[in-house]
Amino acid sequence: MSRHLARPTAVAIGLSTILVVACASERGGARMTDADPVGGAPTVSVASEPPIELHDAAGRLLAAPLLRRALLASPRIAAARAGVAAARQRRAQRTSLPDPSIMVGVFGDEIRTRTGDQVLSLGLSQRIPWPGKLAAAGRIADVEALDAEIGAAIETRDVLVATMRSFIEYGFLLSAIEVSDQAGEVWDRVLAAATTGRTATHVGERIRAEIEAEQARFDVETWRELAAVEASRIRSLVALDRDQALGAPAPIQPVAALPDLEALREVAHHNNDELARAAVQVRLAEARIERAQADDGPDFSVGARYIVTDPRTDANPSHNGDDPFLFELGATIPIWRGARRAAVSEARSMAEAAAFRREARRRDLDADVAAARWKVVNAQRLVALYRETLVPQARRAARAADALATEEGGGLTGTLETAATWHHLELAARRAEADLALHAIELERLVGIPLADLAISAAGEETP
Repeated sequence: MSRHLARPTAVAIGLSTILVVACASERGGARMTDADPVGGAPTVSVASEPPIELHDAAGRLLAAPLLRRALLASPRIAAARAGVAAARQRRAQRTSLPDPSIMVGVFGDEIRTRTGDQVLSLGLSQRIPWPGKLAAAGRIADVEALDAEIGAAIETRDVLVATMRSFIEYGFLLSAIEVSDQAGEVWDRVLAAATTGRTATHVGERIRAEIEAEQARFDVETWRELAAVEASRIRSLVALDRDQALGAPAPIQPVAALPDLEALREVAHHNNDELARAAVQVRLAEARIERAQADDGPDFSVGARYIVTDPRTDANPSHNGDDPFLFELGATIPIWRGARRAAVSEARSMAEAAAFRREARRRDLDADVAAARWKVVNAQRLVALYRETLVPQARRAARAADALATEEGGGLTGTLETAATWHHLELAARRAEADLALHAIELERLVGIPLADLAISAAGEETP
């Protein structure tokens, strides 16, 4: 190697130092710290709990503040929002030019030219994609960000729906415990009366009362455990402490009169998140077709090269020791047309599949809305049957039988039968009310807006 290598070597060292410093600065934000001892994912700082009052003046748990709490504090919703923020950063990545390349070459055997020996080559090149590739990639990133937004909306909705389902189940379980406790008082009174001489011969009545009382105690214990499970689920969904007291849920207003089926389907077609996401998937597939078609064009490259030349000492020709500077242009040769045609065909097939999935989702949505509406209507009829007819009749029969049993010589068989009937009908009525609320929530999930808003809209349309 020439003794004159000191100058070009210094140039190469300087360029390398600049690259190292630049890379170190770029990675500065990812350095390991005491708070991140393993250099992994960043830790999540938990914000202070939002000051939301979850109970009313009577200490009952309210649904609306609970849902607001879920929106502000749920980790699942926060994760979905962070995913949207991440997806919005893809456009800048997809539409930027590739990083330029710098090259340093040292001649192992120096090339002797008329003006001196060539000992070092420094090059810089930049690849430029075919016009349209970056724009198509940007459109894909935009649609992916929209898909992430809809996915976050679906996750948010699912958290709120799960919260309301647990809220309703929790309220039903507490009310079932209350009803069974009331029935247990009847069984205890019958057992106490069975120990007197007047009813000592009614062994069957005493055994029946013991069976009913034992069954009621078992049911109450089971429902207490299930209520604790639902309470834990509520705390988990809205990010409450494990020992946070919830209180009994406040009653939920019964669902209003429903619009007809076609009106519900039309609303669902405009507001259902899964159907909207299926439409976005079609747009995404179409954008990928455009991106695959753009691959037919070549990519270009521009660059420059600087060659360090030592001056000759044995002669003094013109331009002795001058360093040549070259400009370079390049282009890829897209000769493998079969692979590119296959990529376009694949993208078109994926778009066709996405369109079929959207149509399938639309048809499934129509069927799901019809089934959900029927469940709500049937639950409304069932609740009305229990509350207006069956439960009042059973309550009146139980009172009449109890009054008859208190008379001299009266038996307890009627009291047992009517009390058991009232107990089971009251539990069935509470279950029907809970099912009505659950079916209404499922219908709201499908149509995409609260049923109360639909009732308000329908009332406004009927107003002249």
